[in-house]
Amino acid sequence: VPCASVTQCLQIHDIASSADGELYVVGTYAGTVDVDPDEARSEDIGGGGYLAKYDADGALLWALPLSADPNSVAATPDGVVVAGEFEGTVDFDASAGSATRTSNGDTDLFFATYSEEGSFVDVIALGGTGGDSVVASGLAVRGDVVAPAAGYGGTFGADPSAS
Repeated sequence: VPCASVTQCLQIHDIASSADGELYVVGTYAGTVDVDPDEARSEDIGGGGYLAKYDADGALLWALPLSADPNSVAATPDGVVVAGEFEGTVDFDASAGSATRTSNGDTDLFFATYSEEGSFVDVIALGGTGGDSVVASGLAVRGDVVAPAAGYGGTFGADPSAS
């Protein structure tokens, strides 16, 4: 059941482990959710998607709202890459800063980079006039190179400088 069709929901779409055993989790939610297994609390972290980081013992280190739909996550030597799709104009920087991208038609792909501390680093948006998506668990990392598995529809534009 998609989270958009219910009033309260928490879904995990992908999990990645860093070299030191920390876990990055991406997914979607609706309503007020609890992403901290150590505290009996619930909080609304905003947006419909999220990125959370847990230490090797499972304690929550931080969580970020994402205004896009994340499908995949990959740990890198310097942080994490999140991939998914978005529609319309979205701000990928959860802080007071701004990193907006606008889709070229229906849904477009995004690849957003965040530091180990959860700070926004960069985002690349790609897509055409049709619906584009990143396959869940579709990121592979080798050193500093991240390779996606993706699908697209319509006319596809793969020039990130155009977004």
